[in-house]
Amino acid sequence: MHESEKYYNALSVWMPELNNLARLQIEIGLALSGLSEKRVTLEEKMIRMHLHQLSALLAQVTQEAHQMLASHYDANPSTTLDELRVLTVEVQDVVADLLKIIRYNLNFLEQYYEYDYYSRLQNDHKFVDRTQKIVLDLKNAVANAGK
Repeated sequence: MHESEKYYNALSVWMPELNNLARLQIEIGLALSGLSEKRVTLEEKMIRMHLHQLSALLAQVTQEAHQMLASHYDANPSTTLDELRVLTVEVQDVVADLLKIIRYNLNFLEQYYEYDYYSRLQNDHKFVDRTQKIVLDLKNAVANAGK
């Protein structure tokens, strides 16, 4: 396979996912803005911190994927791409749920929703840990492809 074919093949599988990450960053930003419109609670602070960490890590995923595409596009971390696809869908669903409640009623969010939501983020989904693994896997793919 020629170099240009490898590049276009890599681009065709990675760019849709990177576009999804860009949209997800916007949704996370909307959720963070919505949270700022209510009274501050401990749970809300923890949710905010979690979403900021996650957003920063998703930006690192994007950075590492673009680095791979720019210089080592013959690297094929297909397992990483599969993990990213699963993670992206899960995060989109969880952020959409939060946005739905923010738009529904901030009082309901504060009184009944925040505690359980943060607990699920931390204990069930483990988005930050999973995203950190993807970042590391992409860094390793780039480093190993150059060898």
